[in-house]
Amino acid sequence: MHLLVKEAVRVGVKRIIITHPLLDIVDMTPAEIKETVAMGPEVYAEFTSQFGNPGANPATVKLYVEGIRAAGVEKSFVSSDTGQLNSNWQPDALANAAKTLRANGFTERELDLLLKINPAKILGIPPPATTAR
Repeated sequence: MHLLVKEAVRVGVKRIIITHPLLDIVDMTPAEIKETVAMGPEVYAEFTSQFGNPGANPATVKLYVEGIRAAGVEKSFVSSDTGQLNSNWQPDALANAAKTLRANGFTERELDLLLKINPAKILGIPPPATTAR
């Protein structure tokens, strides 16, 4: 993935999203995620919300927390990615992810970046209202 992103930046791709960096098909480490998102101002890492499911494996939660922290909340976002049969309803999946992130020390401002501000920025739309500080 690292070389692919490096080449994309070199040829002038403006916006790059690394999807599912922690899933086994991509299999990036938190250190690799950090290095890759640092390659350009518009390189983001997308993390799926399943780590927030009730009963999620603690090792998976830890890996996602480490991955998001490595990328930085400014260069990350969390997506629901739950359109599959028998999966959580998207708003519930995102709420569960937010609850898990709060339990792991993420602030409301960081959650706003991950769930509202960064996705809107990527889409080129105004961000929705954020949590009062």
